Amino acid sequence: MRAKLLLIFLLLTYPVSAFSDQPVNISDEKLQKILEEDDANEIRITFWDLPLWIKVQYILGILGGLIAVWKLLPVVIAKFRSFLSSKRLQILNAVAENPGMSITELERVLEMNRSTLRYYLRQLEGEGLVNTVRYGGSRCVFPADMPFEPSYSLKGRKKDILDLLKENGGMTAKEIAGRLNLSVKTVLYHLSEMEELGIIIKDGKKYGLHCTDKI
Repeated sequence: MRAKLLLIFLLLTYPVSAFSDQPVNISDEKLQKILEEDDANEIRITFWDLPLWIKVQYILGILGGLIAVWKLLPVVIAKFRSFLSSKRLQILNAVAENPGMSITELERVLEMNRSTLRYYLRQLEGEGLVNTVRYGGSRCVFPADMPFEPSYSLKGRKKDILDLLKENGGMTAKEIAGRLNLSVKTVLYHLSEMEELGIIIKDGKKYGLHCTDKI
């Protein structure tokens, strides 16, 4: 390795004038005239037909470019890894704040391409940082250390009803409708779906959380 570096150093520092083959002292105008007068079929010059000093300069230019790329490679790799880490961190933060978000919701919140998002999710799931579960027609994402619950997938009015039941325990559909300023019919529709999902149970006229022993 040292011998190769020494050879490159000598080639870089060796004066071009030391080479035996030097360009002819001819003006650009005269050279252009010669090229115009010569038959194009007779002009067949390959790289190996060029003077030695041109070949050396060409090779040194390539070597210099390769050395520059080699030196910059660690910087490029570091920046690329930093970019990947920031994307992963965005996903982890979003999932921690909103466990049970669907991939479609994550895509919208993070403004990330779906194929890119799926790529990172596969990585994170493989590393045991997140889990994905297909539920209700969507694939939901939640932290790996948090057991999945159907309530994670609730959004909008169903989420409002769930929060209300957590705060107040058993409530009738009429009571829920009054607290949320909704019609009883709308509340009953959402309660019916939540009951089918096993999130709540009904005891008489009152509804409560499924895990509650007594409503």
